[in-house]
Order: sequence, then C-alpha cells, then structure tokens
Amino acid sequence: MRNIIISVLLIANLFAVDYSSMSLQELKNQRGGVAPEDKEAFKAAIKAKMQSLSPEQREKEKAEMLAFKASVFSTTPKKIEEFEMKMKSLAPEKKDALMSKMDSLSMEEKFAFKTKLFAMSTEELSAMSAEEMIHLSDK
Repeated sequence: MRNIIISVLLIANLFAVDYSSMSLQELKNQRGGVAPEDKEAFKAAIKAKMQSLSPEQREKEKAEMLAFKASVFSTTPKKIEEFEMKMKSLAPEKKDALMSKMDSLSMEEKFAFKTKLFAMSTEELSAMSAEEMIHLSDK
C-alpha cells in the first residue's frame, strides 16, 4: 500500500508544471490557463520573478499586467487598481469565498462574475455576506 501511494505521488509530480523554471514572459503567456491546483505555485513563481526585477522593471511589468487585465475586462487600468483595492479591503472569509467561487467557474463565467464585482462599490461589497457573494453569479 505504501509503495502504491509513493508511486502515485511520484507520477503526479511528473505531470506537475514547474513554473519556477519559466521566464516571466512564459509565465505571463500562461495567464488564464493555469489549473486551479497549480494557481498557488503559479502566483509564487510570478512573485519571485517580479521581486528579482529592478524597481523600474517591476513598475513596467506591473503596468503591463494591469493593462492586460484592463483589456480582458474592457475597462481601464485605473478601474482595475480600484477593483484590486476593493478586494484587499474585504474580510478574509469573504476573500476566501470569492476565490473558491472563482476556481469553480469557467472563463466565461469568471468574466461575468468579475464584471458584476467591478460594478459594485466597496460599501456594497462590504455589506454583503460571504454567502451572498458566492451566489452573486447565480443572479
């Protein structure tokens, strides 16, 4: 039994994506196509690559990432920054509920869900319970 478990773990590791060996450009090309179980490793790799950049390069890359997000959501980088600030202001249980919900959605559903969140004010989001947020995409 022990050998079976070890074999399964070894096989799973063979298929795992090694984001840490990718360049920043390769990582950016992976956006939107990362499996839910790989998201933490992906985020950690991006963060590590960003921290290794000079402050000027980091600002440039951050601006490019904001522009990418803005183009995906047909909005402006300023609106994306405002949205990210809204998300940071939420209580941890609400953030966890939203992230869990997002992981369960298809790309089209995520787009529709985030569009609804973009339209809401910080006060509206803060007033909602985690359960209400989860069901926001059902409306």
